[in-house]
Amino acid sequence: MNNCCSDNQILGSDPISIRWNIVEGDTGSLTVDFFENNEVDRFDMTGWVFQSTVFDPKTNSTYVLDVETLENGSIVITADASTTSSWGNQLPFQTKQLQFDIQGVFEGTVVWTPVIGTIVLIGDVSTTEVLS
Repeated sequence: MNNCCSDNQILGSDPISIRWNIVEGDTGSLTVDFFENNEVDRFDMTGWVFQSTVFDPKTNSTYVLDVETLENGSIVITADASTTSSWGNQLPFQTKQLQFDIQGVFEGTVVWTPVIGTIVLIGDVSTTEVLS
């Protein structure tokens, strides 16, 4: 990502926009890596705290996803199966789009949104009974 320059801690104004496909009732994970402008060296994420929020415009509901920061500075965002099941309201073959973002806060003052996007929830064609 060319959104950050570690020399001056200048944060970019253009977040990356992604599409994340998840099948209803499945657990979905997304890993985000932050790199220096040379796209080789990892950005030092020490002191950053991240949160990922999903917004469903049809129900006007928000959901906070699990965010784990790994030792190498990567973050992993997870939407668990019980959450993705509730998004789809158990309707077969339904495709639903929800907005989400990843927001970071540094030392309680600097706010940065490096990722925005759409979660495309794809209806599940099988049932758990098939897997039993």
